[in-house]
Amino acid sequence: MKRFSEINNRHRGAHIRSVLYYSVFFPVVELISASAIGLLVWYGASAAIRDEISIGVIMSFILYINMLFRPIRELADKFNTLQMAWSVAERIFKLLDTREQTVNEGIIKPEHIRGEIEFNMSGSLIMMRTGCCVM
Repeated sequence: MKRFSEINNRHRGAHIRSVLYYSVFFPVVELISASAIGLLVWYGASAAIRDEISIGVIMSFILYINMLFRPIRELADKFNTLQMAWSVAERIFKLLDTREQTVNEGIIKPEHIRGEIEFNMSGSLIMMRTGCCVM
């Protein structure tokens, strides 16, 4: 039980760190994106009032900023998914690396072996003690 608690605590710690990184990185990217759009609207509105650029140019740059930050947002999502997958892979490899606890020496013999084998067109059926068929 102690070993399970240790493994569970490590897994919980890794998950909390993953959530912490995601909860810090994603809002920072959103804040930078919103700041860039805010500055663009502020500068673009003042330039549009002076008739230096049109509203269409401002809208184009807003879309460009969104297109610029979309891969960064997706990268944050992929990084979060990658961290979860890495954690799962680590647990799977650790499970595969564990040695078998039960030693099988092959000395256990069943007391009664009873059954019938029947061959027919559909394949072979093995009638077991319980009466069920196995293909």
